[in-house]
Amino acid sequence: MYATDQKQTASSRGETDPAAMTNEDRVVQWLIECGASSLEDLTRLPGLDWVAVFSAVDRLNRAGFVVLKKHGADYRVSLEKGT
Repeated sequence: MYATDQKQTASSRGETDPAAMTNEDRVVQWLIECGASSLEDLTRLPGLDWVAVFSAVDRLNRAGFVVLKKHGADYRVSLEKGT
């Protein structure tokens, strides 16, 4: 289970083994490495379809890890400052 209650993810703890990472951890790792991204960009993560990306981003947003901003017809996801 991802550790949003403690505001810490596997990637922020230095864990980068994809097998040990949740979908949320993988999204956060992508955002750390690539910066703000569209939801479409995040679907390029191996093994994550649109539903998995949307669900992970929704949980991360509700926990305060990421913010969503409207960008044209799409939304951009970025890490919340201090995360």
